[in-house]
Amino acid sequence: MLPELVEYILDFLHDVYNRGTLLSCSLVSRDWAQSSQRILFAYIHLRYSPFWHLKYPGVTGILSHRLNSILNETPHLTRYIRVLRIENSGFGTSCWLNTEPSLPQLLSKLSSLRSLVLNTIRWENLSEDRQQSFRALLASPTLSSVRLRRCSTFWQFFGLVSMAPNLKRLSVASSSLEPDLPDDHRVLPKPPTLDVLELYDTALPENFTSTVSQYLDITRLHTLIFLDYGSYVSAVPLLALLGQTGTLQRLELNDIPEPTDFDLRQIPSLRQLSVVNVQMGQQEQEPSRAHLVQFISGIPQVEDICIEVEALSAWPEGIHWDVWAKLDDLLTTSEWNHLRYITFNVCLYRGGSLFPMRPTHPSL
Repeated sequence: MLPELVEYILDFLHDVYNRGTLLSCSLVSRDWAQSSQRILFAYIHLRYSPFWHLKYPGVTGILSHRLNSILNETPHLTRYIRVLRIENSGFGTSCWLNTEPSLPQLLSKLSSLRSLVLNTIRWENLSEDRQQSFRALLASPTLSSVRLRRCSTFWQFFGLVSMAPNLKRLSVASSSLEPDLPDDHRVLPKPPTLDVLELYDTALPENFTSTVSQYLDITRLHTLIFLDYGSYVSAVPLLALLGQTGTLQRLELNDIPEPTDFDLRQIPSLRQLSVVNVQMGQQEQEPSRAHLVQFISGIPQVEDICIEVEALSAWPEGIHWDVWAKLDDLLTTSEWNHLRYITFNVCLYRGGSLFPMRPTHPSL
C-alpha cells in the first residue's frame, strides 16, 4: 500500500479517537507500526487514580511506571512524544509526583518534547529531585509551549518557564497571580520571547506588565487570548504596551470592551478579533447588539472578526429563532464594510448549559 494512503488512514483514525484500531494497525507491518506509533505516542497524559492501587499495589504512578518501562525496551519511541500532560491528584505533599520512583527517569528521556501541560501542581510541595527533573525538562531546547492550570505560586512557575530557551507559547488557566515577587526571583539577561500568551480566568495584578518582564519578553506578542469571566480591565496595561510595540495581530476577549476602559484603535497592528460572550435573543439585550455594531465599526484596522453569540432560549419550549434574523441584520450593515471575514458561533442554552451550534460562517 502507498505510504501516503497509510498516513491518510491513520490520521483519520486519530481524528476520530479510535485508539483501539490504531493499536491493531501498529501490528500489521513495519510501515504501519512506525506510523501508528508516531500517532499513539504523540500525546501522553500522566495522571493518578486511587482505583489503580487495586490492580497495581505499591505503585503510585502506574502510567509513569509503565511508560518508562516501554521506553526502556523501545527507546526509539521517545522521539514520537510531542505533548506531555502531568496531572496531580491534589495539592497535598503526598502526591504521586513525589512517590513514584520512575518519574525522574521518564522525564529525562523526553528529548523531543514540544509542549508541556502541568495541572494542579504546587511547586513547593515537590521534593528536590522532582524539582530538578522539571527544571531539566523545561530547559529542553525543543520545548516551545507550556500550559499551567490550577498551579499555585505562579511567579515561581514563571521563573521556571523562563528557563525554556525557545518558549513561544504560554497558557495560564484558573489561577491568580500575587502582586509581589518571591524573594528568590532572578532577572534573566535575555528572557525568552513569547509569540502567544493565553490567560483563562486568571486575574492579573496591576503590576503584571512590569513584573512578568522580569521573566519573559512579552513585547513581541502576536496573539493575546484573555478570557477572564470577571473583567478584562486588568489586561488594559498589557494592551497599552502591545499597542506601542506594534506586533499584536490577534486578540480574543470575553466581552466587548468599553471605550472608557481601552480604545482598541490604539493597537494599529490588530487584524483579528474574537469576542466570545455576546448575548442576543431577548429584547432587553438590544442595547448589547447596538453596542456591538458601534464597537466593530470603530476599529477600522480589524479585517477578521469572530463573534460567539449566546442565544438565550427557554428549552424545550422553543428557541428564539429571531436571533438568526438579527445576525442577518448585522451582516448587511454598511458600518462593517471594512471587514473581510465575519464568523458567528452561536451557543444555545439547554438545561442551564451552553450547547455550541457550529459552524455558522457567513463571510463578506
